[in-house]
Amino acid sequence: MSKNWFRFGCIRMTIQHVQWRNGTAFYRRRIPADVQSYYGGKPYCMESLKTKDPAEAARKAQQTTIRLNTFKVQ
Repeated sequence: MSKNWFRFGCIRMTIQHVQWRNGTAFYRRRIPADVQSYYGGKPYCMESLKTKDPAEAARKAQQTTIRLNTFKVQ
């Protein structure tokens, strides 16, 4: 699990599942082996958050985590 720490004055923020590439935030999370077949056999889910702002990256990463955790197999 990746964690990034940012300081904004006296505020310290932790962002999980975010990887930075060339200043852009990407969401990266491991897919459990028992559900990898639903994600094309990939061991990781990775998508761009399309932001360079750490606060917006934290918000978008949280939304993506909620979306992936509520995935239902039909």
